Amino acid sequence: MLKYQKIIEQLTTEQKISLLTDTAAFSTREINFRGVPKVKFIELFNGGLTADDAACSFEKGVFYELASERLKGVKGGVVMLPSANVRGVFGGKGMSEDPWLISQYLSECVKAVKEHGAIACYSLLSMREEDKALTDEIAEKRAIVEYVAAVTDEGSPDFIPPERRIAVFDLDGTLFCETDHTYFDWLLFERRVLDDLKNSAPAELTAMARDSRERRVLPPLEKGRERAVAKAYKGMTLDEFDSLVRRFMEEPQSGYPGMKRGEMFYKPMVQLVGFLVERGFTVYVVSGSDRFLVRALVRDRLPVPPWRVIGSDSAVCARAQGGEDGLKYLFRKDDVPVLEGDSIVKNLQMNKVTAIIREIGVKPVLAFGNSSTDASMANYVVGGNEYRALAFMLLCDDTVRERGDEKKAGRMRRSCAENGWIPVSMRDDWKTIYR
Repeated sequence: MLKYQKIIEQLTTEQKISLLTDTAAFSTREINFRGVPKVKFIELFNGGLTADDAACSFEKGVFYELASERLKGVKGGVVMLPSANVRGVFGGKGMSEDPWLISQYLSECVKAVKEHGAIACYSLLSMREEDKALTDEIAEKRAIVEYVAAVTDEGSPDFIPPERRIAVFDLDGTLFCETDHTYFDWLLFERRVLDDLKNSAPAELTAMARDSRERRVLPPLEKGRERAVAKAYKGMTLDEFDSLVRRFMEEPQSGYPGMKRGEMFYKPMVQLVGFLVERGFTVYVVSGSDRFLVRALVRDRLPVPPWRVIGSDSAVCARAQGGEDGLKYLFRKDDVPVLEGDSIVKNLQMNKVTAIIREIGVKPVLAFGNSSTDASMANYVVGGNEYRALAFMLLCDDTVRERGDEKKAGRMRRSCAENGWIPVSMRDDWKTIYR
């Protein structure tokens, strides 16, 4: 429930009416014992623009000009920006569908409002009928847009210089499907071991892959499992492994007619990555999956170059090295790097923090994850940061459009409340998941 609702519930009918004298411009009368001051409110826009019109207007500063015109004669007070979805401004199209657009809109409006010595806030009193269920969770949904508007405004106390605008994203379950029926990297392992006629896998790998396929259960996370996965690709060149991943991406995705395995990126998250990059953020993918696999997977899908992919690492050696120590072996011009068949590190939990420190060198300001193995990364980003920082956790609570797990989602929601992370509901916050 909104904190304002508690105040409103205690007001008399006359006092409530005094707060709602008009929808575009009104004043409140002072109610001392409830802490309500006398304030003049003005709402900037009440419709008349389409999203397409608005999107084409920012280059010319049209919103700034419209806001300045609307604010003529205003000195001080409170200026209301429309409610969470800003439906009235853009002909019924929810602004949450285009985060870039809403951030531009907010930036233009806030600039005009500040020049008139006023305070900008969101309208809480002009909600339409369908917005009556608005709660504090709506604020969580728009948190990223408000955050980006604040940290990219040079006049804001929250301004972050472009070189420090760093965002880190987990992959599986955050950017990409991990539930159908399990992780992409493990399904690739099964395919390599059980179905590749050109590959003769050791008996222990075959038994492990067959058991997981038949029971549809992923083996426990332990070093033995990771070594087994690495061993499945022993001797492959990096190009050969990349091609294997890319071919697997082209296979049909079971349970999602017309979609390929490599297309299982969450559309809202892909849009979010693009939005952040456009606003001057540097985005890293920090995954528990193999680094070489993730590089192939995100290519052509996300604006993230291979050097900004951090993942679990497998050992690499020269084809002619023959087990000689890397400190002694000299790589020749005609040598070829190959996968050695061993796992170096599984990039989960604290290992993600270590990797960020080692490979990025500065603390990010945004973190996005979905599970307990992302908790360390989230806490590292928001804890003791010299800049304003946020961590978001995606909840796998959609059991209709995706293979969600409501119990797991419930546990993560509680963890968000305990740790100050912002939950994002696939079921409630997303109009679409894949396309």
